Amino acid sequence: MLNLFYIVVALYISWIWVDYYRIIDVYHSDKLIHFIFFFALGAGSVYIVWGLNDWIFSSINWRMNGNTWNDLAYTTFKVGALEEFAKLCAFGVGVLVIHKHIEEPIDIIAFLCTAALGFAAFENVLYFMRDEGRTIFSRAILTSVGHMMDTALIGYGIIHYKYSPNKGKLHIPLLYFLAACGLHGMYDFALMHKGEGLVSNLGFFAAIVVYVYSISLFAQIINNALNFSPHFTYKKVVNPQRVVGHIIYLYIFVFVALIGAAIFNDNLSFFFGTLYSNVLIYMSILTLLAIRMGRFKLEKGVWNRLELRLPFIYQIIDGRPNFIVEGDDGDEVILSSKIDELITLSNSKMSKGNIDLPVHGKIIRKSYSLRGRSIYTFEITEGKMTGQRVLLHEYRNASFAKSDKYIRLKISNLPESSDALSSFTLQELGFVDYALLMIPKDER
Repeated sequence: MLNLFYIVVALYISWIWVDYYRIIDVYHSDKLIHFIFFFALGAGSVYIVWGLNDWIFSSINWRMNGNTWNDLAYTTFKVGALEEFAKLCAFGVGVLVIHKHIEEPIDIIAFLCTAALGFAAFENVLYFMRDEGRTIFSRAILTSVGHMMDTALIGYGIIHYKYSPNKGKLHIPLLYFLAACGLHGMYDFALMHKGEGLVSNLGFFAAIVVYVYSISLFAQIINNALNFSPHFTYKKVVNPQRVVGHIIYLYIFVFVALIGAAIFNDNLSFFFGTLYSNVLIYMSILTLLAIRMGRFKLEKGVWNRLELRLPFIYQIIDGRPNFIVEGDDGDEVILSSKIDELITLSNSKMSKGNIDLPVHGKIIRKSYSLRGRSIYTFEITEGKMTGQRVLLHEYRNASFAKSDKYIRLKISNLPESSDALSSFTLQELGFVDYALLMIPKDER
């Protein structure tokens, strides 16, 4: 009975993220049966790992021994490479069967990562049975998602080969496969290495650092995949609030499952002891993960180079320090959906009278500033200023709470060369005025 419980929990954990892909693929939805198919193939690919282990490594008795280089090679090749190869094989079989249904880059990422989640589910069942459910919460947040993020690099190599401006280079998929093995190996090494020195002593912390940087890479991969969808339209957007709510809400049941496992196994002392000391870390990571994976900078046909960076930035806003998660938030998503639409900018209490408000016009373009803030080129279509163009961007001030009725905007001058907006910070753009964009009830 308890083993059945572990199977259900493992499937549930992985399916949280399978369902995530169905939420963010806003341009062209894939059939549920296709996700189930790739998930099952991924689960079955565990047998490939077992088979290759017996065939290649059983005779040489390669083990971790505390030596840094031996252990890093072990986790990269014996663990990482075998597991990533198995997941890739599962994906390859799936593509042979339903290749006609893979129509956009995000399909490649979604189906390959779904195979990885199937693999993770099978692996989790084995660990939950061995550990009597003690690792449910940690594996739900770190390991299952980690499998998916590592494998996403392989998918990125494929879409880079097919869609990027430098497409067609055969070595690219191989390089990203090796990168996936390396990322997988570094994470496992940080957790499993039992040698002497700083690396061993800071193992868990080092694993968290690798994981947090992986979140950023993963989000960038999905962003590029969505940007290159043949069905791309600014009228369809990924709702960050929906993504956050989906992930956080479903993980509550994972936490409940952990309590249930502790009760069944008479391990409440573990629950209130070991887990309690790490719960803040796990919840912080989960919150960061949920927010970042719902925020994308969607621009049609824009391919951004992958950068190894944190998923958040530190900024001083109106004299106050702020940690801002990268990507467009809910207000930016609404603004993006207004591209090529007629809108009205209304008076704000902060308006200076430098522009006649209300003013009617159209958002004709979306760009990004030097520090990655969204900027919108707005063309006035009525009144004395007809034909003039200005810049709009969301006005953020720690003194003001966000409203679900309107978006606060700052109006700035458009530089002579609008193609060079990425070389300006928001502070360097000439201030014109403040305005409000009212949000219709059905969009709140």
